[in-house]
Amino acid sequence: MNLRVAAPAILLASLLLLPFLDKPFTIDDPLFLREAQHALIDPAHPADFEQVWNAGDRLKLSQYLLGGTLPAYVLAPVAALGSREWVAHLYTWGFLCAFLLACASLARRLGCDARQAGIVTLLVGTNPVTLAMSATCMPDTIAAAFATWGLDRVLAFREGRGAQAGALAALLLAGAVLCRASTAPLLLVAALLLLPAKWRRAGASLWPVAVAAAIAAVALSLNRGPAANATVTGAFAALTDERLTADSPCGWTGDGASATTDSACIIGVPSDSERPGCLNSP
Repeated sequence: MNLRVAAPAILLASLLLLPFLDKPFTIDDPLFLREAQHALIDPAHPADFEQVWNAGDRLKLSQYLLGGTLPAYVLAPVAALGSREWVAHLYTWGFLCAFLLACASLARRLGCDARQAGIVTLLVGTNPVTLAMSATCMPDTIAAAFATWGLDRVLAFREGRGAQAGALAALLLAGAVLCRASTAPLLLVAALLLLPAKWRRAGASLWPVAVAAAIAAVALSLNRGPAANATVTGAFAALTDERLTADSPCGWTGDGASATTDSACIIGVPSDSERPGCLNSP
C-alpha cells in the first residue's frame, strides 16, 4: 500500500535526478567518501586520517568531526565499488526511495487517506532541498530516511505494536542523529508523540526516546581514533575557531539541516484524530 502511495513521488523524483546520475562530486562528498574508504582499511577508527579542510590545517578528521562515524559504514559499499559518481548517486537514490516510503507510511499513521499521503510524498520528493541533497552522497538523505522511519515506528509503538516497534524506533532515531546531528530535535518530537496522559506511565511510554538518546550519546564518542582532541568537544572547538567564524559565523551549523526539515515537515500533516498532529491510541 505504501509503495503504491509513494510511487508517483519516487518516479517524479527519479526523473528529475536522472540527469545528475553521473555528475561530479560536490561540497562534502569527497570527505565522506574518504571516511568510507578508510573504514575499509581501519574499521575500528574510520575518522582517524589526515585531511586538509575548513581552516586549511592538516588535521585528523576526528579532530573536527562533530557527528558520528555511522556514515562511513553506510557508505562503505560505495567505497568498495570504487567510489564512482554513478554508484554513489544510485546508492543515495535508494535511501531517497526509503525516505519517501517512510513519508507515505507516516502520513497514513497521522490520519491522512491515500490521496493525502500521496500529496505529502510528492511535496517532499520534489522539494528542492530533497532533490539537491539526493544528488550528493552526503548523509542527509540517509539521515532523513532513518529519522522518518524512526518516527513511523514511534507511532507504531504508540498504537500498541509492542517492544519490537519501540526498539526499532530507538535504533533508527539514534542512527539518524549519528548520520546528521541536526536530526536530534526529532527526539523531542518523538517524546511529544509518546507523551502519556498520566506521568506514572512515562517510563513505559518514553523508553524508546531515552534509549535512542543514550545510544547516540555513547556512539558519538566511539571509533574516533587516538588523535589528540579527537572528541566531540575538541571538534566543536575546532569548528568554532575564530578563523572560521570570522568569515562564516554560522555556516558550519547548516550542514544536514535538510534532514531535519524534510523529516519534521511531515509531523504537521493534518490528522483525523482529536488532537491535530497526534495519533490517539486505539
